[in-house]
Amino acid sequence: MHLLVELQAGQSLSSVMHQLKGATARGIRLKYAELGLDMESNSLWQKSYGARPVPPDQVETVRNYLLTQSGRPLRHE
Repeated sequence: MHLLVELQAGQSLSSVMHQLKGATARGIRLKYAELGLDMESNSLWQKSYGARPVPPDQVETVRNYLLTQSGRPLRHE
């Protein structure tokens, strides 16, 4: 999953990711409770994440790249 996130003053990437992972995991578990029965661990997300700063002059390029991903062929099927 790729996300383009703009942090506000005082926000840390780790806190934003913690909130995002927590909220989405809870929503998925509530909607698809049967998933929990088949999982080997209690964690829906892996513990780590990767991040790369995007210079302001490249934000639109990255946004367009992410928006067009659904039209690209999958590399790992």
